[in-house]
Amino acid sequence: MSQNSEQLEKRVFVVEDEFTKKSGLSALLAEVGFDVRSAPHGADVLAEIISAKPTIIITDLEKQSSDDPFVLVEKIIGSPELKGSEVFVYTESIDVALEVQLRRLKLSAYFIKGETSKFLVEGVKNFFVKEDPTDLAPPPPGESENFDSENPGPPNAGEKGGPGFDEFSVKVNKGVGDNDGETLFNLGVSYMEMGLLPEAEHEFSLAANDPKLRLDALVSGGICLRKMGKFKEAADRFKLGMESAPDRDRVLEFRYEIGVTLEEAGMLKEAFSFFGSVYKEDKTFRDVGERLVKIQGELKNLA
Repeated sequence: MSQNSEQLEKRVFVVEDEFTKKSGLSALLAEVGFDVRSAPHGADVLAEIISAKPTIIITDLEKQSSDDPFVLVEKIIGSPELKGSEVFVYTESIDVALEVQLRRLKLSAYFIKGETSKFLVEGVKNFFVKEDPTDLAPPPPGESENFDSENPGPPNAGEKGGPGFDEFSVKVNKGVGDNDGETLFNLGVSYMEMGLLPEAEHEFSLAANDPKLRLDALVSGGICLRKMGKFKEAADRFKLGMESAPDRDRVLEFRYEIGVTLEEAGMLKEAFSFFGSVYKEDKTFRDVGERLVKIQGELKNLA
């Protein structure tokens, strides 16, 4: 690999509006051999990042938008030109809602501000280390957490790069109220992605108390129960949603989920009835036609 191509591979883009902080972080990164880029004041930041083609993008969440701190991160993740670029974020503090969002976006790493610039630089350096990651020294506790894009769940206690689930749960229990519907729902999604179905179902059951999220929470909670093999409880959850549904499409959604639940429970005749009612209303709804044909064949074989 030539020196130019190696430098391009180690290109880092820093998003920070405060000149002193940007200069300090950029200098630290340049000292250890990185090609550091940043956007000039008033420029289109996303366009500048795309033009630079960085391997790693470091962005300060607080500096992105007073209304939505993730607006730039989501644009970066959704940009085809930046596919393969890693996103590191650093922020003043971490609360539960922010941590859930970070996990949902499956970001590479995040860092808390303060006396942590050196740890952020170490995190960037470690990203380019090709040796067995078990040989790397773990970051100091509480200073950084790494997220595997292929495995959104938190590392187990004692692993490098982040806290265990018990620590995460303690932070959650301290930071979320039972009437904080959006955070509870997002937390349920996070748990669901981790494969922690009982915990996810619990959060969805709490989020269902929020009228704006009730239907989505009932669907998600029912799916968790079904995956756990609790078919009756899942069907009851979907029936609650069906009773609350404000329009035909949502009613069909819950009828369909009841049909799937009954089918997985081996109650084929009952499942056929629910799928049939969906098909009667909308023949194109999801894969309802294929499911009816499949169940009809299975019922014939049982006759």
